[in-house]
Amino acid sequence: MPAFGPFESIDDVAPVAHGLHQALAAVDPTGTSTLEARRRHVEIRHRYLLAALEQVDAGLGAHDIAVARSLVGLPVETLVVIADWLARASAAGNAALLAEAADWIKPCPRPTKPGGKCRHGDWTACERTDLAWRLKGLDPEQARRDATAGRK
Repeated sequence: MPAFGPFESIDDVAPVAHGLHQALAAVDPTGTSTLEARRRHVEIRHRYLLAALEQVDAGLGAHDIAVARSLVGLPVETLVVIADWLARASAAGNAALLAEAADWIKPCPRPTKPGGKCRHGDWTACERTDLAWRLKGLDPEQARRDATAGRK
C-alpha cells in the first residue's frame, strides 16, 4: 500500500477511503444490514488492516491478529489513517535502511588494466558496483566514466 498522508482533514482521507467504502457497499448494496452483511463488513475491514500490516512485514502473532480484529469497528477513515501510518513508517524505515546500506555497500575497485575484472566478473558490468553507486544517488554509467577518466 502506498502512503498518501499526512492528512490535514477528513476531506484529505475521503479519496483514499473510497475503495474501502466501495468494497463495504458492494456487500450490502441495499443497506439492509443483515447478519451476513455485518459479518462480511467485519471480514473486509479485518483483511484491510491485516493486509496493511503484512505489507510492512510486521510479523503477526495470534494476539496481534486479535487486536487488529478489535479495531474493525472503527470508522473507515480511521482504519485508512492507521494503514497509512504503517505505510509511511515503513517507507521512512526503508529510507533509513537504504541510507545505511549506501555507507556499507562500496563499488568494486576499478581495475588497473583496461578490461580488468572485479570479484564479481567484468567491472564494466558489475551489478554490485552499479548498486553501490545507485544507493549513493549516482548514475552508474556516469560514475563508471568518471572512474575511468584520465586512464589511457
